[in-house]
Amino acid sequence: MATFKVLIVLLALFFQSCISTIFYVDQKHLQSKNGIGSWRRPFKTIKDCIEVLENPGDECQIRAGSYHESINIEGLHGTPQQPIVIRGYADERPTLDGTVEIKNQTEWIKIKDNIYKAKISSTIWQLFLDGEMMTNARWPNAKWSDKSIFNGKLWARLARGSKQGGTIVDKGGRLKSTGLNMTGAVAILNIGSFTTFVAIVENHTANSDRFDFKDTFGGYNFKIDRSQYFLEDKLELLDAPEEWYFDVKSKDLYIWTPNGNSPYGSNLRGKAQSYVFQLRDCHHVTIKNLDLFATAIKAKTTGENDRVTGIRFDSLNFRYHTYSKRMLGKIGLPDWLNIDGFYTGRGRKVGNFTFYNNTFYGSDGLALAYAGNNVRIENNLFEYNDWTGANMLKAQGGLATIKSFGWNNLFFAKYIEV
Repeated sequence: MATFKVLIVLLALFFQSCISTIFYVDQKHLQSKNGIGSWRRPFKTIKDCIEVLENPGDECQIRAGSYHESINIEGLHGTPQQPIVIRGYADERPTLDGTVEIKNQTEWIKIKDNIYKAKISSTIWQLFLDGEMMTNARWPNAKWSDKSIFNGKLWARLARGSKQGGTIVDKGGRLKSTGLNMTGAVAILNIGSFTTFVAIVENHTANSDRFDFKDTFGGYNFKIDRSQYFLEDKLELLDAPEEWYFDVKSKDLYIWTPNGNSPYGSNLRGKAQSYVFQLRDCHHVTIKNLDLFATAIKAKTTGENDRVTGIRFDSLNFRYHTYSKRMLGKIGLPDWLNIDGFYTGRGRKVGNFTFYNNTFYGSDGLALAYAGNNVRIENNLFEYNDWTGANMLKAQGGLATIKSFGWNNLFFAKYIEV
């Protein structure tokens, strides 16, 4: 009888492995308009492919190309032995692109110096010209291309008279010498030791060395001689090559290109989404061999029966995957790469994840945030992340130990004690 039971189990496992299916996505080599996911009749979109994943071992294999999609992934339940896989086909590396092509509704016109303006059809909060990220109009000037944006010496400093609670006095008279009224600009304020906050300049007059902001940050370690700041996202600050500004109300885009010429004919693209994948109620899913450009992934446990766990992130290239929406006047935390397997309610559950052989490049804010148990991070490269140094995360209820690695806050980890 025992032998018979073992045979039944083995047969069940055999048939389970047999029903797993590989589906294909290929937008370049379609041989039929009515794709069914087969090699000869592939799906055109990743969304269509993911929607048919059902059994442990099923795979969605994506051919090379650029895909601009935003997909909610729910209810994928693989097993440790047979995960459900979403991956680039073979050695091909498809790009999941969070940007859109900038389409002009008006012609580019030169308005001042080398600044060009045009009305566009999209709402964007990050700009790329010929693949190179442009820098939000800012003061004091710094730019991404030469990485001077990381140079703390290019931030403005605080003078005596600055007050915790909403007053900045500029040191050295540099702010006064601009002759600009900074009211309405976004202030990036490194005034809490290693902690940086963001606020709108509420009150400033031209030729003044001080401005006011609403301090809603609670208690923090404020020391004038260790504090610094810069201002951005105001048209008047656009005064150097590689800077740009977007007027969210009029939809006018302003840019000073690297060579000072009109952007006409250039490959101009803008970030228009935060996440390509948002996972919920997913177990044992592998995401592999993909390039993500200006878009990220989010996984969230929202209840006892819809948790995320066993997710493996394997050989992914994240480039510019997180960027703040300060250009749109939104000063909250960026929508960063966030993998949360922690459920605190009744029947508390904690997910586990693996990050293997990935690269994280050019993130504004945290390059990676995760909450889980037995999380494995192996052979990953973190490079040029978080030039604002923003870190506003706090522990919750003493249930987690928080560790922040380095001034650039490469990633934020919650190690859950269970």
